[in-house]
Amino acid sequence: MARNFVEVVFESNQKYLEGFLQGYLLGKKADLRYYFSRAVGVKAESLSEKIREWATLSDKYHYLIMEKKLYEAIMQTGAVQDAGEALVKVVAVQRVKSGQFEVAINSASRDESKAVKEMLKLRPPVVEMIDWQQSVEIDKEARGVELYTPAHEYQFKASGSFKGAVDVLIAFRQKLTEFSSVTAKEIKLERV
Repeated sequence: MARNFVEVVFESNQKYLEGFLQGYLLGKKADLRYYFSRAVGVKAESLSEKIREWATLSDKYHYLIMEKKLYEAIMQTGAVQDAGEALVKVVAVQRVKSGQFEVAINSASRDESKAVKEMLKLRPPVVEMIDWQQSVEIDKEARGVELYTPAHEYQFKASGSFKGAVDVLIAFRQKLTEFSSVTAKEIKLERV
């Protein structure tokens, strides 16, 4: 069953917010998910918002992707408010429809290329591949092992985008970026 997510901007101390959310989930024994956008590679704020935050020399605004059920539940606790003197305040909330990120792969290792290709083949069904291009170049004259060489015997290159449910996309992006040959941009959210 698909989970519904919202992007929530909190005004709070990060450690307090983390403790509050972890404590709530442990106390309720709830299997609900949340992600701090910065930690999982989700593009959360515009350049003007970053500049405004840098100007105040604070780190008081935190962008989270969380299940709608979790957001609704914590709002009912009374500990989180959208105004007043609460330790955790909600600045903004918006529903998230999906996410998308771009990726580029450049590998000279046959073993790593094989592992990356396998991962791409076994990606979750809800993750769609967009504008995918890949190529394999073999240069027989570059054969052999050299420590510092601009030429490689084998070169796997690929690029494109992935789109899908935000929680599945976050997990897929994290696994994909474990490979040294993969460069992934931040996930851009499609908000409703």
